[in-house]
Amino acid sequence: MNRPFNGFVRDASPVPVGSVDISLESDSSPSHQDNNNDVDKLPNERYYAGLEGGASSSKVAIIRGDGEIMSIVQDGLPSTNMLLVGEKECQRRIVEFIDKAKKAANLPSRLTLDGLGLCLSGCENSNINNRFKKSLMENYPNLTRSCSIESDTIGSIMTAAPTGGIVIIAGTGSNCLLLNPNGERNQCGGWGYILGDEGSAYRIALQVIKTVIDHEEGLCPSKDPIDRAKKAIYDYFKIRRPIEMYEHIYVNFDKSYLAGVCASLAKEAREGDPLLCKVFQKAGTELAMHIRALLPNVDETLLKNRKPLIIACVGSVFKSWPLLQKGFVPILEDKGMPLNLVQLRRPAAIGAAYLAAKDAGYHLPMDFRENWEILAQIGVEKSNQSKN
Repeated sequence: MNRPFNGFVRDASPVPVGSVDISLESDSSPSHQDNNNDVDKLPNERYYAGLEGGASSSKVAIIRGDGEIMSIVQDGLPSTNMLLVGEKECQRRIVEFIDKAKKAANLPSRLTLDGLGLCLSGCENSNINNRFKKSLMENYPNLTRSCSIESDTIGSIMTAAPTGGIVIIAGTGSNCLLLNPNGERNQCGGWGYILGDEGSAYRIALQVIKTVIDHEEGLCPSKDPIDRAKKAIYDYFKIRRPIEMYEHIYVNFDKSYLAGVCASLAKEAREGDPLLCKVFQKAGTELAMHIRALLPNVDETLLKNRKPLIIACVGSVFKSWPLLQKGFVPILEDKGMPLNLVQLRRPAAIGAAYLAAKDAGYHLPMDFRENWEILAQIGVEKSNQSKN
């Protein structure tokens, strides 16, 4: 869906990423001089950090100027969504996480980074992002020489296919973004838990909770048994009656906590529960519909010589791909477009660090094929399967 900046929705027209337009030439292009007065630095003297911040957790990476990944820290780091935790706390966490990554890389804590890329959920508005960047650089002047801030969708696509592709995120919430080689972006979804989040863990959980409540009250009896879904919900939320869900939904609402029950529901679905199998199949359909909405806007250069379009599938919901597949694949298989659905082997913090270097005017040599593995292929000729 093409739409202008409005609130937290990204512009669909060509826009710059950070301070440099994301129109990308081949990644085999020579290195550029950066803009921080350290043009004489050797590659192994440069350090770029990237931080991937979701609604539930964060990950951080540091990459040296020669492309060597110095450290990845991805366990135990809480959310860096500034809309959820507040600007000051978000900045404090960013600095703390960068320090942890420096320690893991055996780098001195006083080291000033040559670039920092922040790809955070909730960072959909350029004006808000610029204010946050300005505040961060003022509050922590020795943190980095340059800073780029984008949404988490950009971090994911920069990790998998920085020259262009689609990312579909299905974690606590959901979102979908197309990036074309000329920098043009088109987005579908990303409307949050009230208007959107179709196919997400939160939406799956909410649908099952509503189904159980409606069945228990006799409003809409389920055609499928609800016993296993009901037990999973009651055990997770530690309740004995439907009315006790009121506190979790209205009094102490926590989207991430609510979405957490999805893991238990997926377990029951994998064991064959018919109600939950249908719910996950519907989620697969909803996620594929986001991608389908963006396909007409794909630049033809991304499909040259029938090359499969890379679609990065990001988020915990895709851990249940076998449950999603039946609803997902039929939506896209008749579009006549070869698609490689891929999962990241490395966190989107890698793409965030690459973005930091690019926006600092430096070409960071990377083999992006090492960052992902194929989840599934749709419409791909046998001769091209598993090779792209």
